[in-house]
This record gives sequence, structure tokens and C-alpha cells, in this order.
Amino acid sequence: MYLSRDLAVDDFVDLVRDFANRFGLNKGGTGEKPNGAFYAQGGCDWISLEPFPVRTRRQLR
Repeated sequence: MYLSRDLAVDDFVDLVRDFANRFGLNKGGTGEKPNGAFYAQGGCDWISLEPFPVRTRRQLR
């Protein structure tokens, strides 16, 4: 879990490179969704970086 997209994106790009080396990428199979999520698709496999709100213990009470 990362607290921001900026903190996560470098690790995600590394995973996409590894993913592409193993499976290849579909034409048009990478991009960014309107909600800020990144995705990569190769064959029938895919990975994505989806934004989710982070809650602290105090906010949960």
C-alpha cells in the first residue's frame, strides 16, 4: 500500500516492465483511466494501480 500515487508509480512501472518481458503487452493495452488508475494488459493477464482512500484508525471510530 502506498499513501499516494506519486509514491507508487515507480514501483508500478517496474512491475509493468517485468510483466511486458514475460507476457508482452497488447496494442493499446496500457494507459490511465479517468479515475487516475494505471493499467497494463498482455494476453489474458493484466495489472493495475487503483486509487483507494486511506483511513486512519481515528477516522474509523
